[in-house]
Amino acid sequence: MADPLDPDALRRRLDPETLGFSDTTELTPVRTPPGQARALEALDLGVEMRPPGYHVYVLGRPGTGRRTTLRAVLREKARHRPTPDDIAYVHDFSGQRRPRLLRLPAGTGRRLKAEVSRILEDLAEAVP
Repeated sequence: MADPLDPDALRRRLDPETLGFSDTTELTPVRTPPGQARALEALDLGVEMRPPGYHVYVLGRPGTGRRTTLRAVLREKARHRPTPDDIAYVHDFSGQRRPRLLRLPAGTGRRLKAEVSRILEDLAEAVP
C-alpha cells in the first residue's frame, strides 16, 4: 500500500509577486480559447463558405466554451456584413406540399407574426 500524501502535496502554492501584475484589471482579455487556433481557422473557413448547403458542426465536451466561442466569432463576422432579411415560411395554398419562403425587410418578421396571430384570434371569435 502506498504511503499517504502530505496535505501540502495536494495543492500548488504560488507567490503572487511572480505574476507581474497586481490585479486582473491590468490584463488584456483573452479573445480566443487557448490551444484552439486550428479549430478557429476551420470555423472561420466554414463561416466564409458562400454556396448553399455548407454547415458548421462544433464538437467538444460540455463546459469547454464551444457555444461562447461560436457566438463571439459569429457576432464579429456579422458586424461587418449587412443585416440579413427576415425569412418566414408560410403555407402554400396552391396545393404544393412545401411551404413558401417569404423574405421580409430586417425586423419586420416579428410584426408579421404578431399580425397573423391577431387576425387568427379575431377569426376565432368571429367564426365559432
